[in-house]
Amino acid sequence: MTRRLVIITLLLLTGLLILPGCKSGNDEEATTNGNGSEKIFKVSVSSPEIMNIDQEISATGTAYADLDVSIKTQVTGVIDKVMVDEGSFVKEGDILIQIELEKFKLYLEQAKAALAQASAAYENARLELDRKQKLFEKNAISQGMFDAVKAQYESMKAAKEAANVQVELAERSYNDAQLKSPLTGYVKARMIDPGEYVDTMTSGPIFEIIKIDPIKVQFNLPEKYASMVQPGYKFSSSFTSLPGEKYEGVVSIVSPAVDQQTRTVMLEGKISNPKSRIKAGSFAEVVLTLRGSNKALVVPTKAIVSEQGQKYIFKVDGDSVVKTRIKIGSVVDGVEEVIEGITSNDKIVVDGLNGLFTGAKIEIE
Repeated sequence: MTRRLVIITLLLLTGLLILPGCKSGNDEEATTNGNGSEKIFKVSVSSPEIMNIDQEISATGTAYADLDVSIKTQVTGVIDKVMVDEGSFVKEGDILIQIELEKFKLYLEQAKAALAQASAAYENARLELDRKQKLFEKNAISQGMFDAVKAQYESMKAAKEAANVQVELAERSYNDAQLKSPLTGYVKARMIDPGEYVDTMTSGPIFEIIKIDPIKVQFNLPEKYASMVQPGYKFSSSFTSLPGEKYEGVVSIVSPAVDQQTRTVMLEGKISNPKSRIKAGSFAEVVLTLRGSNKALVVPTKAIVSEQGQKYIFKVDGDSVVKTRIKIGSVVDGVEEVIEGITSNDKIVVDGLNGLFTGAKIEIE
């Protein structure tokens, strides 16, 4: 029993002597290079640069029809037929309504008949004038007789011209009695029904037609951007009614005046809308790209480390580095804008980041 106790005691003492000399393998790897000396990381460094990059400006706006036309009647009468309803798609020249078409057709036929009669009378007067002209040249008739025939000819000529004008007016009235769409688009509103009486003097608009391809988007930017934006700048728009879809457009109008109440400038651009998915009046979220308008502090993308959704760089501090959290802005052409975390005077590691940690010793290559 005593001998066993002595052996256990010796084993415990041996373990106590060994423990102080032990060190975890991880700590050795983190602080040494394998032979007991501190590990030095070979890195390349550079300073952040100042460069002009495109700036994205967000705004809200509204979609508007490219054309919005209110149509009034050009003739007076009772509506015979209505060919379209609200929401109908119409092409330029399509008939919208007919107004007493038979009546205006009769007026046209009457005017043509009067023109035929006037033309015949004119032709007789012309032939008579030719005959009397020859006789007058031979002194076979008096000046007075010749002048009377010539006056008759001039009267018939004027009557023919007046009859021709009446035919043109009757044709116009007949065509106007078939009210046609002046553009390709949609019927936004219809204010009349069959059987209603319309008057050129007292009746208001009876149709509203809109063209929505392309569709216009109007939005406002703060006054400070007024001198930076020009027609031709590109923008993208998304709409609440079309989630997940983006549409590209081009600025066509930049207002020459700043709104004194809101201190903003109005811009307008057009978006192709061939399937008419974007509706007039829709709320628009706009992102406008200002070309090279932003003087930004940028670093190479390869110098940035991502961890759990955060961005970091390694800033040089003497012969070691400090892991520094940064805030990123725009990303373009292999560089990223740094909004927060470093200055242009700092030195950062751009190559050799593998295994770096705050306090790690470095050797700059």
